Amino acid sequence: MPRPFCFTLPYARFSPAHALASLEEAMAFFPDARIARAIVDMEQEAPQGLDVDIELGPSLLPESAGEELRIGTLSVRFDGQAVSLVIDPRDSSAVLPAIFAIAETMLASVRDLAAVAAGEDVEEEETTEADVDPWSKPASFDDLARRARHLFSLDGRGETAFGVTVAWQKPVGRTQGLLAHAHTPRFEEESGGEGTWVTLESPVCPKNRLTPEEALRRSRSLDVGALCERAEHYTIVARYPLRALDRARFVAIAMAIAEQADRLEAMLTGGKDEL
Repeated sequence: MPRPFCFTLPYARFSPAHALASLEEAMAFFPDARIARAIVDMEQEAPQGLDVDIELGPSLLPESAGEELRIGTLSVRFDGQAVSLVIDPRDSSAVLPAIFAIAETMLASVRDLAAVAAGEDVEEEETTEADVDPWSKPASFDDLARRARHLFSLDGRGETAFGVTVAWQKPVGRTQGLLAHAHTPRFEEESGGEGTWVTLESPVCPKNRLTPEEALRRSRSLDVGALCERAEHYTIVARYPLRALDRARFVAIAMAIAEQADRLEAMLTGGKDEL
C-alpha cells in the first residue's frame, strides 16, 4: 500500500496558526475551493498535527466528476524538528490534481517566506504567478524542475537534469534520492519532432547485492520502471514524454519510483537508508 506523500517544509518553528494562514493564502488563488473542516491535534507529544478537509468545486475537478462537490484532505505534521505537508494517495483520483495544485502553491509561498526570513534573495523564477490549473502540463523541462523545487527538497539542478529527495511521513522516517534528466529520443529527431522525454531514476543498492538474473526477476514485479545497472549500483529507471507529466501524474510517478526503490533498498541492504 502506498505511503502518504510527504513534502517537508523549510523550517521547524511552525504552528497550526502558521499552517492555516499559509494554506488560506494559497487557496486565495483557487476561488472554487474552501476549507470545510480543520482538526488540530496537539495532545500527543509528537508528531502533532493539523488535518484540513478542502471542499472542491467543479472547476477544480475533471468533467467526469459532474457538478457534485468533492472533499480532499491536506495534513500538516510537526515533530519538533521538521514540518511536513502530507497527502494521502488513497484519496480519490478526482481530487488529487487540485490538492497537489494547492499544496504546490502553499509550499512555494512558504519557501519564499523562509528565504526572506533568513535574509536570502528569492530567485526570480519563484516570483511568477501561481499555476492554478490542476491538470497543467509543463511547458519545458525547466518548468518541470521549477515544479519539483516547489514540492520536494531540490538537491541540485542543471540545464538538462535535476535531483530531489523524496520523504515519507514519520514514523516511517525514510528518504530516497530521485534524479530526472531530459533527452530527445532518436525517433523524435528523425521524424522532425522536438519532443522532450524525461528519465526518472532512483538508486536501489550496490550491484553486488543482486545478480543480473535476480534483477530481471524483480523488474517484472515492479509497478513502474525497471531495474538497470548504473556504474556501481542498480537503479530503477522509467521514461515518459514531458507532455505526459501533468501535475498529479508527475508527483504520483516520482513517488512511486522512489517508494519502490526505497523498499528494495531496505530489503536488500538490511534496512539501510543511504541512497
